Amino acid sequence: MNLNAKSQLYTQLALSLIAFIQIVLSFSVQLNKGGSPLVGGFFGLAGLAILVFFLCLLIDLVSNASITLPLTVISHYKHNSYMLEENGRVKRIRFADKEIIQGLEPGSRILLSTLRLSRIPVHIEIVSAPPSQNA
Repeated sequence: MNLNAKSQLYTQLALSLIAFIQIVLSFSVQLNKGGSPLVGGFFGLAGLAILVFFLCLLIDLVSNASITLPLTVISHYKHNSYMLEENGRVKRIRFADKEIIQGLEPGSRILLSTLRLSRIPVHIEIVSAPPSQNA
């Protein structure tokens, strides 16, 4: 099932661009008013960090490179799903649609494709259903 990651990616791109513009404007106001260099440096570092985040999202949007992870569903709560990796680590994945989580049953094995840099879930494929417990 496709998870429509493009809309989430576009939203994050727009928000990071708006935050970058706001930080650059704050930085320029800080310099023009003769404020503290420490505050100006903080704005500069924050702007650089958001610019790097924006570039990572842009690379994900253009490249469509993804990583496929084999996982086992453990449980889910609200928008979070807890899954077990093959190496024994528990991974928490947040989905925007609660309907997707309700379709995943604990114990089922899935293949989850995520974008390479931003780790946004793109596609879920159910490999095997959970074992039934008929007594």
